[in-house]
Amino acid sequence: MHWGHASSADLVAWADHPIALAPDERGTVYSGSAVVDAGDTAGLGPGALVVAFTHHRDGVEEQSLAWSTDGGETFTKRAEPVLEAPPGQGDFRDPRLLRHPGDPRRWVMLLAAGHAVWIYTSPDLVDWTRTGTVTGVFSEAGTWEMPDLLRFDVDGSDVWVLVVSIADGAPAGGSGVQAVAGTFDGFTFTPAGDAFWVDHGPDFYAPQAWTDAPDGRRIWVAWMANWHRVYALPAGGWRGQMSIPREVSLRVGDHGPRLVQEPVGELASYRERSFVASGGEVGEHLGSPLPVTAPALDVALGLAPGATGEVGGRRGPAEVEVRVDREVVEVRVVDREAAPGSEGGSGEARYRAPRPPADGLREVRVLLDTASVEVFAGGATISVLLPGSGEPWAVEVGPPGEVAGIDRIEVHAMRAAGPAADRA
Repeated sequence: MHWGHASSADLVAWADHPIALAPDERGTVYSGSAVVDAGDTAGLGPGALVVAFTHHRDGVEEQSLAWSTDGGETFTKRAEPVLEAPPGQGDFRDPRLLRHPGDPRRWVMLLAAGHAVWIYTSPDLVDWTRTGTVTGVFSEAGTWEMPDLLRFDVDGSDVWVLVVSIADGAPAGGSGVQAVAGTFDGFTFTPAGDAFWVDHGPDFYAPQAWTDAPDGRRIWVAWMANWHRVYALPAGGWRGQMSIPREVSLRVGDHGPRLVQEPVGELASYRERSFVASGGEVGEHLGSPLPVTAPALDVALGLAPGATGEVGGRRGPAEVEVRVDREVVEVRVVDREAAPGSEGGSGEARYRAPRPPADGLREVRVLLDTASVEVFAGGATISVLLPGSGEPWAVEVGPPGEVAGIDRIEVHAMRAAGPAADRA
C-alpha cells in the first residue's frame, strides 16, 4: 500500500517517478489528496505540495500529512497525525483537501466515516475543527469512501456536487459512485435533491478531481475496478488501470442536476488513422466493417434528437456492442473464451444506463482500448474492464438500413501512450 507518482504534460502519456509514500511503523498508506500551499499557511515554505493521507494499522485509521518542496520528487512525513479516529470508529479515511470557498488561506477536509462524510476546516492544514456532517443521502449497501466536492457555475450561481464511492450496491453490481447536488458554505454541505449514480458500468470507482486545473476545467480520473472482482485481475504485466481522464460538467434538466463526462480533449492528439462519414455517406457504411482497425479505437456516432444507433466492436473471441434506443444506453460484453460460472459470469454481461433527454444526447463516444471500454452518451457513462489483448478491434455501425437519425460516423485508430506501448 504505497503512493505511486506519475506526471504528464497532456493527461494521456504518463512518466513514472519513484514511489512517493511508503508504509512505515504507523501503518500502510491509504488514499488521500494533495494541494499546493501557495500562501505558506502550514509554514513549510511557499508553494509546498502538501498531501493528506490515511495511515491504516490493525484496523485503526488516522489522517497524516506529508509535504514536498521540490515539486513532488521527495516527500517528508509529519511525525504525528493531524486527525485520529474517535474511539470505535473503524472506517475513517480518504482525506480530500480543498480551499475554503470564502477564504483562500483557509482549508477544508472531507473524510469518509462509515456511512457519513465529515467536514473539517483548518487555517494551517494541521489543526482541524469538525464543522459539518452529511448522512442519509447515499446508498448504505456498502462502506462510503473517497469523498470529493466539485463546484460548478449555473446561471451565475454556485452549485456544489458531493461525490462518494460506495463499496457495494451499485447498478452494475458491487461497487460504484454516487453524487448529489447541493450548497456548501465552506463549513457544511446541504443536499438538494436525490443522489444519482455517476457511472452505470462495473469498473469506475474512487474518482478524484484535480484541484485548480488550468482554464477552470474540472477533470477527474477513476480507478477502473470493482471490489467484487478486483482480486481476479491478472497478476502479470500490470494489475488494474485508471480510466481516461474526463472533463466533468453539470447539466440541469427535468430530473435535477446531473454530471456529464467526456474524455479530455488532449486525447484527440493521439489519433493516427481516421475514417469519417457524414450526411448522405452514412448509409453506405451501416452494417459493414469500417475501414480502420487497431488495438485501440476512438469511435463517435452522431445522432439527431431522439435517434437510435449501435456501435459493435469485435476482436478474436471478444465482442462489445453499444446500443442506444428510446429509453436506455446499453453495453453488451461477450468473451467467448470465458468458462460458464467463472469470475465475471458466463462470458456475457449487459450494463444499462437511462438514456439522457433527446436534447442532451447528440453523440455517442466509445473508447475501445486493449483492456477496457468506456462509453459516453450525454449524461450516461458506462465503464467496463475487458480481458487484455493486443489484437485489433474491427467496428461496425448500425443497424443496417436505418439511416435516419445517424448523421456522422467517426473511427480513429489511437497510438499507444508512453509506457502503455510496452505493456500491450
